[in-house]
Amino acid sequence: MGLSLFRKFEAEMRGRWLGALPATASAVVFLEYLLEDAGWPWLSTADEHVREVADMPYDMRRLATALDVSPTDAFDGLQRVHQRVDLAQRKAIGNAGERALVAELETRWPGSTTHVALFDDRYGYDVVFEREGIAWHLEIKSTVKRHRLKIYVSRHEHNVALRDDDWRMVIVGLDAGHQLAAVATVPYESLARFAPKEQIDRRRWENPFIL
Repeated sequence: MGLSLFRKFEAEMRGRWLGALPATASAVVFLEYLLEDAGWPWLSTADEHVREVADMPYDMRRLATALDVSPTDAFDGLQRVHQRVDLAQRKAIGNAGERALVAELETRWPGSTTHVALFDDRYGYDVVFEREGIAWHLEIKSTVKRHRLKIYVSRHEHNVALRDDDWRMVIVGLDAGHQLAAVATVPYESLARFAPKEQIDRRRWENPFIL
């Protein structure tokens, strides 16, 4: 999209609802809108590769310059967009991983699973697996990456894991088509020590455990 189209689109959007914002704020909002729409491949890994203003890719810096957005404001906008994109991707990959594992378990042991996360997310786990008198409560974490694994655990999942002896964390590796490629389990004791402590503000529940 050329600069003239940037300006035309910006004027149209401001005429609808951005006009109520200060010029600087509306420019940042517009930048975020275009950034989400652009779908640049590096956006999904921005948390790894764009850690400060100087790390911003050339196309991002060029977009900020075209919209007269400062590098600092552009970097802040980039982080917000990455968080939204990352959340949407995590949800899609997570859902795919749950479905893939349930399908595999049902193929091997028909009638063995109850996918509780489909109708209620308050259990602290996603799937109940029952076979030969055992019942495991499976919390499924899914990934399409091979070089780095980020595990997001909620406060509720953490508390359930500590008090439920049948709770198990299962890591599902998906291929590019979101098909089951690998399955592993992670002893939660090895992760629990990284959980936030109430008296320490530096570690928050929205931060992942990175393996």
